[in-house]
Amino acid sequence: MPQQIDHIVVLMLENRSFDHMLGFTRRAGYDVNGLDGSQSNPIDPAAPGAVRVKVSPDADFVLAHDPGHQVPDVNVQLFGRSSGPPPLGAMNDGFIYSYGQQQNVTPEIAKTIMRCFDPANLPVITTLAREFAVCDRWFSSVPGPTQPNRMFALAATSGGYINNSISNSYDMPTIFESLSAKGLTWRNYYDDFSLSWLLNRLTTDEMKVNFASFKSFLNDAKKGALPNFAFIEPKYTSMFGAANDQHPPHDVRNGEKLIATTYMAVKNSPAWERTILLITWDEHGGTYDHEPPVKAIPPDSKTSRFAFDRYGVRVPAVLISPFIKRQTIVKTEFDHTSIPATVKSVFGLGNSLTRRDAKANVFSDVPQLARPRTDVPGFSKATTAKLAPLALDEETISETELINRKAAGRVSSEPLTELQQSLVDLAHKLDTGEPQELQRLRLARRIENEYDAAVYLREVAQRFMATRSDS
Repeated sequence: MPQQIDHIVVLMLENRSFDHMLGFTRRAGYDVNGLDGSQSNPIDPAAPGAVRVKVSPDADFVLAHDPGHQVPDVNVQLFGRSSGPPPLGAMNDGFIYSYGQQQNVTPEIAKTIMRCFDPANLPVITTLAREFAVCDRWFSSVPGPTQPNRMFALAATSGGYINNSISNSYDMPTIFESLSAKGLTWRNYYDDFSLSWLLNRLTTDEMKVNFASFKSFLNDAKKGALPNFAFIEPKYTSMFGAANDQHPPHDVRNGEKLIATTYMAVKNSPAWERTILLITWDEHGGTYDHEPPVKAIPPDSKTSRFAFDRYGVRVPAVLISPFIKRQTIVKTEFDHTSIPATVKSVFGLGNSLTRRDAKANVFSDVPQLARPRTDVPGFSKATTAKLAPLALDEETISETELINRKAAGRVSSEPLTELQQSLVDLAHKLDTGEPQELQRLRLARRIENEYDAAVYLREVAQRFMATRSDS
């Protein structure tokens, strides 16, 4: 590994599969394990001779109906039945059928789950994948939703949990604490709210000083003050700018802008030649992928709910460094525990967190060039401004204007996604240091739509962080 790595930066977005985002980047001379147009799914995997629908490069920027991605949903997508293996027929044949089980999804809408993106419609992640390294065997850690997968990325286990629930108690040690124990630095950068606050050990006053805004990330990168490990979360709700997490039904173009902004901040940083940037997604979110997940190592003995002996569906993963050769395709098997495994390997942290990250492959050996490249791509501010559609609630509007828009019904009235509901549940749980009477009023507050959630999450995050001690 010719590159000296002093900084590892991870941007983790939401709920998109590898094929859905990058499958159609495959072409002659660029043999990524993607799509050739022949892949298909039957309308009903249990019906002999059922009509099959082929993949196509015409995905819409907005996936209006959120596909199922709980463990039973993923089992249907992979094996044709909610109980899981063995499969009924071919693997990965139940995506249309699973999508058709979701509320308001008609048989015609169900077929659209086979639509994947034309590379021309995702110019940022497509460019970065081709210009640096794409990992076409990066699997989500759990065949389930956001919470357990993000726990694996930071703690190499979900503590045995496989769902998004406020009743889950995530009390396991994290890679953050391993860094602190060695006197190394880390920061969790967030926008409206941090899902990392699910981890009990990260909500203490001592730990709060390591949480900062995404704007702080941009400033830290510009000043050459990035921590040894930076974990970036997207914007989960639309207010003062559109959500950019790419979780359906959010427009993926806003996520493209976030990716470009993050990349340019790292590229223009004085630490560029000593930094490796990973862009990945927490789980596939029910979108189509043709590659069957493979066997996995259970992280610990907490297997009563799930054996944790198989990965979830593939997700996109792009590695960026000036020491990476153009059009690198990494065929190594990864899952999210490769993040703490790589951090441990690069910074010499000693013991692993669990059995999973102890055996996980690391990505720090992907940079192979003897000297840093000078021909890396860039995205101008004018270009990134055109990537995302004009949001109803632009970042520049005043609080008064926002109030006026709410009164006029010109704010997001979208119902909460399951992820957003779990964020609200987490916000209910956080200790903001308020009197008990005020806490009871806060918990009784009605959160009916995305706008309500956006306001509430920001309020709680501000109060929660205001109680920290910077001494």
